[in-house]
Order: sequence, then C-alpha cells, then structure tokens
Amino acid sequence: MYVSSLYSGEVTYIMRASKEFHIWDFPDSMYVLLESSANKMFFQIMYNHFESRRQYSKFLNLDPSTVRNYDKQTATNRKKKYIQCTPIWVLKKSKQFLTKKQIKIIETNISTYQLKAGKSIKKHILPIKECPALYRLLGHMIGDGSATRQKQPYYSNTCKELRDEFKQDLAIFGDVEIKDRQLGIPIVVFQKAITDFLASIFNISFDNKDHIPLLVFSAPDNCKRAFLRALFDDEGCVSVAVGIRITGKQMAMDIARLFEIFSIHTAIYETIRPQKKPIYTINILGKSIELFSKIINSNHPKKKDKLQLRIKRLHRTSRYRPKKVINNKILELLRKHQQAKTIDIANYIQLSLSHCLSYLNKLEKDGKIKYKIEKGKKRWFKA
Repeated sequence: MYVSSLYSGEVTYIMRASKEFHIWDFPDSMYVLLESSANKMFFQIMYNHFESRRQYSKFLNLDPSTVRNYDKQTATNRKKKYIQCTPIWVLKKSKQFLTKKQIKIIETNISTYQLKAGKSIKKHILPIKECPALYRLLGHMIGDGSATRQKQPYYSNTCKELRDEFKQDLAIFGDVEIKDRQLGIPIVVFQKAITDFLASIFNISFDNKDHIPLLVFSAPDNCKRAFLRALFDDEGCVSVAVGIRITGKQMAMDIARLFEIFSIHTAIYETIRPQKKPIYTINILGKSIELFSKIINSNHPKKKDKLQLRIKRLHRTSRYRPKKVINNKILELLRKHQQAKTIDIANYIQLSLSHCLSYLNKLEKDGKIKYKIEKGKKRWFKA
C-alpha cells in the first residue's frame, strides 16, 4: 500500500441568488400530462401558428398520428386505450411560440410528470426551489445512492435516522412513491424521475460520480453545507482522523475545494490498492475540526457523538492524569457497555489512539481485559 499527499489548491467562486427549477429545466426523457383545458390550449396555439397539425408534426419531426395522440391524451395498443403523456421535449421545442402568460398557464396546469416507463409523480411541487434538502439528496446519491440506467434508484444506509431524513427530503418533489426494502442492508427505493432530474440539472452521471457539479460551488452556503454534511454522513469517518474517504481523484480535490470555501483546511491522501481503484481520504486538519463541527457537523448519531468527543479531547484542560484514573475509566466504560472498539475507548478517555492502545495492551497483559477481532478491528471487553 502506497500513501501520498495531494495539494488541493486555492478556491475562488461567485455567489448567486437561489434558483428555481421549472418544468422547462427538466430532462428531455421526462413526460408530462397537462390538465385537459391547458392541453387543448397548447395544441390549438401550435396548430394555429403552423396552420395545421401536419405542419406542426413536420416541425417536431413526428408522425401526425403521434401528435394527435398527444393532443387527445390517449393512445391505443392492441385495441386497448391508455392515457398518453406528452414528451417534455415537445413543450420545450414549442416554447418559443408561447407568450409568458401561456408558459405560466402550462406549468401551473401540469397534472403529473414521469419517465416513459416509470410511475408518475402526483401532487407534485413546481417549480422546485433550490434548498438544502435538494443538495442533501444530491450528496446522498453521490455517497450511498445508486441510480443506474436500467434499474430503479435507491439510497442505502444502515442508519435509520439518515434513511428517514432522505425520505423527508424527497417530499420537495411532491407525492413520491417510497418503498423500504432490504438489499443486504436497508434501502429506500423511489422513482427514477427524481434521479433523472438531479442528473440533468447538476450535469452529473450517478454511474461515474467523478466530480462535484459546478452548481454546488455557486449555491447558497446553507445548500453547500447540506451537501457536505450528506457526504460526510455517508462516506465520513471519525477515528484516528476526521475525514471523508472516496474513490476518484477529481472528486476528492473538489471536496477539498468546497471545504476551503468555509476556511476548513484539509489534506488529501491517496492510497494505492493492487488491482483496485485508489482510495482518496480528505482529512480535516486538527486546527479545523472544531470549525468543521460548527459549520458542517453530522446527522449520523454515532458520528456526531464521536465528533463531539474528539472536540472535548482537543479542549481537555489536564494533559496529565494518573494511570490509575485512566485505567479505571476504561474499566468503567467496559462495565457499562460490555464491549467497545479501540477508537470509542480513545474518544471516551480523551487520548490519542496510540496512547490509548498502550493502556489497553497493558490491561490485557495484566489479565483485566480481553479482546476479539471482528471485521479486522479489535473489540475490548472485561476479562
């Protein structure tokens, strides 16, 4: 294993006002169903402008029968009628022939939107406003989310609090269909229209996850903080150091740049692994850990607690404590919790990991405590 340090560079960015994302910002893969009166108005305007359905169809490069189905909002397949939505690209291409008032009427009269083969999002909210929840969703999808082309997207995390928060954040889109399932670990499954929208407006592929979208850097600070917190909740660690582990050099550099906006200083380390992608660790420097806690923090209960213990260690007034006092605190912790990992004991007694290990090894040698190894890590318990 080879570890090297990377330099993150200086950060410059331009602040802007909060954005709103209208139906015209949605990806071309989306379909919409207009209320009947608005749908009739839209197609009548187009037929009048092009003087016929045939000419309008020619402009769209579609068969007139297809445009007729969009107009009537019905189609027939094997003698069975079904509701026909209109591709959003048809509205977007035709927008130039609409007045501002007509554009507003169309957006306020959208009944549902969906992908061609996906379930519709009913009781939707439009426009979608730029807010921390939107950026948390993005951060979680980059972290522990999955959104491949052919499958329904999901968010996976063993932490119930984070899964519940993810579900609440989905509500910014409206009435989203959510299912709880097990895929080795608990997952939250939801509609693909959401991740198609996120991928489109943020110009990112959830297959690669190789960079932070530029829109994040110019977003309001509360949105940037929400994004970083979601990444830390999913990919962060509080052990020997406080940081985020991720694959992808550019992604690591972007995360470091985003931290620098808040004057949170970091160091990036690259870990080379045989026949695997390198892992990049963005460590928060000791002098910035308290600032990180105040500005970013964590919504993961265990990580949040560990972070607070780490800060208490930084502020402890007494650097010297009798060995007996430290040993008693270790034994007290193990009596209370039956067992504990090395890092949890170190945080509890407010010592560095190496210093803590010296006490644990001595207590183990004296026969007062024992340990077992689970998933490559020691768990200590009373003898």
